[in-house]
Parts: sequence; C-alpha cells; structure tokens
Amino acid sequence: AMTHPTPGARLEGGRCRFTVWAPGRSPTLRLLGPARGDVAMTPLPHGYHQAVAEGVAGGQRYVFVLGGRE
Repeated sequence: AMTHPTPGARLEGGRCRFTVWAPGRSPTLRLLGPARGDVAMTPLPHGYHQAVAEGVAGGQRYVFVLGGRE
C-alpha cells in the first residue's frame, strides 16, 4: 500500500515538520509567532510539500502560502 505524509505540523524535539498537499503549487511556510519568518518547502511525490523549522514549539501559529501554479 502506498503511504503519504500526514498533512499538518508534527513536533520533533526543538523543531517541527510541516506538510501540506498542494499539487501543482509552490507553497511557502509562513511562521506567524512566536517564531516568525518564511521557510521554503521541498516538493515530495504525489503533490505534497514539506519544510522543517528549527526552534518551533507547541502553540506556533503558521499558514501555508500557496503561491502561483508551477
């Protein structure tokens, strides 16, 4: 069976892995607080994109900025 990454945010120690399903897009992870900034996302197979942000803890606010079509 084919497995896909789980969308959303997953804490891994002092960092967090963010995953979004956005086929045909080039999304950016935007951290809104307490950590702030934009993080480039790496494309994965089947339309998923992923980024790992350091220094992120529970309660982090974020959005995925989908950007233009590829």
